[in-house]
Amino acid sequence: MKLSVLLADYLPEFGVTIKNEKEFETLGLVGSKTGGSKCTFIDSADFIENVPDDVVMVFTKEEYADMLLDEGRGVCITESPRLLFFKLHNAISQESFYARETFETQIGTRCSIS
Repeated sequence: MKLSVLLADYLPEFGVTIKNEKEFETLGLVGSKTGGSKCTFIDSADFIENVPDDVVMVFTKEEYADMLLDEGRGVCITESPRLLFFKLHNAISQESFYARETFETQIGTRCSIS
């Protein structure tokens, strides 16, 4: 997926600056184990040192962009990285190209739900 295309199609009202754009497979939180390349958000410098290699695109604020670009990541600069990330996630979550395959829930015979 290309972030510039998704934002133009689903959230054109948001003005952003995209630098070093990279294609990604899914949206996910920094520490999530999604498999494949992902786009996430960082709104605090505390998380920059621990960004895993599978993160190729990052919604972030201007003050963190250069640090992420120096690591070879793509960035989407916005004043509200968390808000824009979740708005995009919600906008595409029902689309067939993004939604995960549904499956029937299975509960083991020796399990109880309280």
